[in-house]
Amino acid sequence: MSVQVATAEPYLGVNPDDNLLLASLHRAGADATLAAWDDPAQAWDCDAVILRSTWGYQSRIPDFLGWLDRLDEAGCAVLNPTQMVRDNIDKAVQFEWLDRLGIQRIPEFRIDRRAPADRLVGQLRDHFPDAEAYVVKPSISASGHHTLLFDPDRNTNLPSATLEEVVALVDDVIARDWDPVVILQPYAREIEQGETAVVFIGGAYSHAFTRFPGVIAGGRGAEVTQAAPEQVALADRVLAGLPTMPAYARVDLISTAHGPVVMEVELAEPWLGFSLLPDAARERAVDSLAGAVVAASVRA
Repeated sequence: MSVQVATAEPYLGVNPDDNLLLASLHRAGADATLAAWDDPAQAWDCDAVILRSTWGYQSRIPDFLGWLDRLDEAGCAVLNPTQMVRDNIDKAVQFEWLDRLGIQRIPEFRIDRRAPADRLVGQLRDHFPDAEAYVVKPSISASGHHTLLFDPDRNTNLPSATLEEVVALVDDVIARDWDPVVILQPYAREIEQGETAVVFIGGAYSHAFTRFPGVIAGGRGAEVTQAAPEQVALADRVLAGLPTMPAYARVDLISTAHGPVVMEVELAEPWLGFSLLPDAARERAVDSLAGAVVAASVRA
């Protein structure tokens, strides 16, 4: 069976987790290779494609969606399925799905593109009067790209964007040739303690790690942690609401006084933190993912 592990040209062969998966697929008997989604000369004629480090797509959405279309036309199994990926990368769509499931999450307000700059702060306060600050980002973004912390009253000690920078972000999104929206969420101070990234492989809980989003990272990275039972249960509820079980998933949560709250569900190209794990746990997790890919290849 032939498997292509999808990455992006800047990460081709240099991402440790991709290399771990590639080695595991080889041990499982697969003819596995790395392939860059953004290489126009790359052919996609395999039994299965697994999206891994396809990063940078948020700046090239039409190209990325076109690539997903080509995978559909090629007829190979794709992990995770292309329609799941399309729905997942747009947070506006993702949040609507979480609301239908009744999942507790951070609420959002979609910025009115027609609003003049001098009304923007008023809109924020109208929707979230108790918020200390706000996080502003396009509905399609990744790794903190084009994500701003806006603290007009300087309630936090974190670096804040200016109103002019927020307006420039909105203007930039409007000017794009695709149609994301700009979403705004109240800043949750609990995120300063980090997000718990709960990783599922093949529908089963695998491991968890704490990560610090770029807007407040301050140089901190990520570290392995043990997810609390209530965090795993909430992540399990999220995945149970999908039409099909993904081969891999990362559900990012914060802990609040009212229990765990979902920040985001990553079903497209999340970093799964394999390289953080101790040797034995890392091998089990990577082999589990390789097994899911091989099983999909056989079904295809």
